[in-house]
Amino acid sequence: MAEPAQANRLRAPALALLVFYWVALVFGTHWPRVSEVLHIGASDKALHFCAYFGLAVLLGLNWALRGHFGWRQRGLALALIVLFAALDEWTQIPVGRDASVYDWLADGLGAITGLAACVGILAAARQWRDDNQ
Repeated sequence: MAEPAQANRLRAPALALLVFYWVALVFGTHWPRVSEVLHIGASDKALHFCAYFGLAVLLGLNWALRGHFGWRQRGLALALIVLFAALDEWTQIPVGRDASVYDWLADGLGAITGLAACVGILAAARQWRDDNQ
């Protein structure tokens, strides 16, 4: 994605952003009625899609900053996110929230779309770098 020196400078802030986002995601999915408290008018499925889209983009960019992000790494990232999403849904039950297969499907679709967007971002960044050298 970036030159080695640039990638090194971006790694720590990118990782901090990913960790912050992931913790906020867990908090948001386990806090009863978070969308009502925050006055979010979007559908639950749209929120799930967007949340996991963001997670996938951040995870993919972090992975790319640390090395190759080819098909195998993308597949592993998707598997990690989809497994986390299932665990996230399952652990909502003890805090009084409903676990839903449809929420999990929205999470997965968000993850797939987010990883595709990440690949596009990486390709555009590579093209911009090559054009400006």
